[in-house]
Amino acid sequence: MSNKFKPKFHFSCPKGWMNDPNGFSFFKGEFHLYYQHNPKDTKWGPMHWGHATSKDLLHWKEQKIALYPDSSADNEGCFSGTALIENDCQYLMYTGVSKDGNENIQQQCLAVNDGEKISKFSDNPVIRTSDVKTEFCKTDFRDPKIWKDGNTYYCAAVIKKTDNNGAIALFTSIDLINWQYKNIIAETKGEIGGMWECPDVFKLDSKDVIIVSPQSVKADSEKGFHDGNNSVYMTGTLDMDKAVFTPDVRPENNFTAAELDYGIDFYAPQTTEAPDGRRIMIAWLQSWESYLTPEGNDWSGMMIMPRELVIKNNYLIQNPVSEYEKMVENLPFLSGFIYKNMTARFTKQNYPQCDLTLIARVPDTKAENPDNEQFTVTVSDDKGGSVDLNFDSNKMELSFDRSNSINNGGAINRRSVAVTASKNKLITFRFIFDTNSCECFINGGEKVFTNAYFLNKNVRKITIDSSLTYGLNFKIINIK
Repeated sequence: MSNKFKPKFHFSCPKGWMNDPNGFSFFKGEFHLYYQHNPKDTKWGPMHWGHATSKDLLHWKEQKIALYPDSSADNEGCFSGTALIENDCQYLMYTGVSKDGNENIQQQCLAVNDGEKISKFSDNPVIRTSDVKTEFCKTDFRDPKIWKDGNTYYCAAVIKKTDNNGAIALFTSIDLINWQYKNIIAETKGEIGGMWECPDVFKLDSKDVIIVSPQSVKADSEKGFHDGNNSVYMTGTLDMDKAVFTPDVRPENNFTAAELDYGIDFYAPQTTEAPDGRRIMIAWLQSWESYLTPEGNDWSGMMIMPRELVIKNNYLIQNPVSEYEKMVENLPFLSGFIYKNMTARFTKQNYPQCDLTLIARVPDTKAENPDNEQFTVTVSDDKGGSVDLNFDSNKMELSFDRSNSINNGGAINRRSVAVTASKNKLITFRFIFDTNSCECFINGGEKVFTNAYFLNKNVRKITIDSSLTYGLNFKIINIK
């Protein structure tokens, strides 16, 4: 596999393995993205922190490895963490994994980037297992999120309780070195999976938001959850003095937590605040349940295109960052209308990278839809491989199927998301295709549906088949 199979505008691992984004932040005029990295294999292994920088969130420059598992506090791995910018330095808090007898324990460590070099604190870990004043499993205490409010530093880290359920523990400090345990601010009793990972805590449009990635979730169609690892968000009020989070009931599912992305390949999201105040999120564009990397690849792992987050009408709205919008706004495009039982085909060398918007009008009632009207977007190569995105107007769902791609699309190769129409019965689907992925933004970012795939060749064809009575408006932008 050569680099022509790499994504064009999604950050991907230059070589080896990549998973969770870490330390996502803006520092000294650039966005910094660290990530979980195994430089010696395309599968998970000894965890380092890889590092890349970008001025526009679309074009990334690879930097040298930031953290190696080479100290007594982290010699079994440098696991995920976050960044805080202060005093012209970038403070990185991460989970150091070390041995305690025959088992690995997880504790929180500190490193500092002064713009010239990254140095680990000499007395790591700064938050030890002994600092946690509740019963928990010391083998599962990780993924610190740090921030500052007033003169106080805060750290939210996940723990596994003795009943194997996840929780977020809050700590405070006045110097980033000495930390005190405050309370459990959020937890699950099994209704949101088991162990939690990768917490994020921030304010957005006057709401406190908590993001977390729960493991071992059981599928629940009413809540919108799927089996396995999910990524969810909660809104509410975080009382810093009492260290208590009071969640809202989310309108998406009448529950305290809602899915962030309904696709197969979205995990461990992390956000940062841009200099202009935008809240920007990035995440790993893969899932633990499904290893897709083709044999012979020397890289594994990519990130979603960064998204801007806003709360609108009490819903979390996600859309591509404005830097992407500026990139595509002046590019050539084709637009038109696909009538019922017609097919549109787009075949070019670089159509693997395109921005396709489809606007569908659905029947007013099921009685007006006896033929189960639908459309299908197919991306195919010239060796018989393909992936399908199908909208079914009877089920009112969009489904993704990669079972006809390399390795049959992995252990999980199909998933669906429920969609709703506006008052005028319109649904807008925006499919952003890169070489190995599709991120679909539904109804202006009310829901997002992200999926990865690998096909055999870089010469691809996009086909749209529609049986919708009211037809289908399309606009396709070729991203050169």
